[in-house]
Amino acid sequence: MEKLQAKNGKITNSIDSMESDVSYRCIGEDFDEGVVACGFMRKRTKSRSQMEFRIGYYCGFFLLSGGGVYVTGNGTEIPIRAGDFVQRLPNEVHSTYVKPDGEWLEFFISFGKGRYEILRALDLLPEECVSRCPIQKKLPECAAHLECLKKISDGEL
Repeated sequence: MEKLQAKNGKITNSIDSMESDVSYRCIGEDFDEGVVACGFMRKRTKSRSQMEFRIGYYCGFFLLSGGGVYVTGNGTEIPIRAGDFVQRLPNEVHSTYVKPDGEWLEFFISFGKGRYEILRALDLLPEECVSRCPIQKKLPECAAHLECLKKISDGEL
């Protein structure tokens, strides 16, 4: 993937040309508690959809381009499009259907269930599973966060 970089406050590479670039790390032995991950993920085809998916940790992603449908555990279908922030809550079944037009690009962040519970208790995360979020101005920070996660030592996590 071409590196996304900020130069004079502007993104030097188009998100249209970006491919997947991710980093998964873990603090300790329990992945669901210790995961620290983020990255840009391209999903070009319907096969990249996740049906009846359940994870033991928190994951949120900003949809940068493309679209699809998020389905809650109780079957509520929510259309998603570029500019949406989507949350995958620990141990809750959900589905994410990728519109197979080759446009889907997300920036995700994942962290352990305990960290999620602390942030929820402090009302630092939205209550809705899907909400609008103007992420475009934050892309250089997202890219910098990913590069930092790749480079720091385990002790610095």
